[in-house]
Amino acid sequence: MVKKNVVIQLKDIKKFEKVFEIAATLGIYDLVAVKHIISDKQRVYNQLVKEAMLVIDNKKRQYSNFTSVKLIKDSIPYSESFYAVYPENNYKSFEAFESSSVDYGSDMVKKDLNKKSTYYFEGVSVSTFDKVIDEGNPRKEIQYILELKIKYLIK
Repeated sequence: MVKKNVVIQLKDIKKFEKVFEIAATLGIYDLVAVKHIISDKQRVYNQLVKEAMLVIDNKKRQYSNFTSVKLIKDSIPYSESFYAVYPENNYKSFEAFESSSVDYGSDMVKKDLNKKSTYYFEGVSVSTFDKVIDEGNPRKEIQYILELKIKYLIK
């Protein structure tokens, strides 16, 4: 049996499933590593800021509608954080303890079952986010997060 490593570079993550299908037809089932790279972080940042501005304007309208407080048109951001969370940092392991021993006497074979490890993906919790882009996407991709703290000024 010949063992070889294959390195594949994809620009479109959507083609990843097709690569798996082809590999399976060739009897290749083990995936060793996936490295996610995005070359245009500024584009992602700009998109998130644009969406954040819509959320800020909407919240400002809501606050004005359900309170008697009148807010000044301009809001002031006083804290900003933009960062990426890579999928390879979100895999956790769970070790189930499954061990038993069967002993039928001195002339029988003793059988032990070892611990089994399982890996699962635990992405960033978005429960406190105001806006999630591409929320229904089941793929494990880079998650970009923009956190803004805004000060609303009262008239």
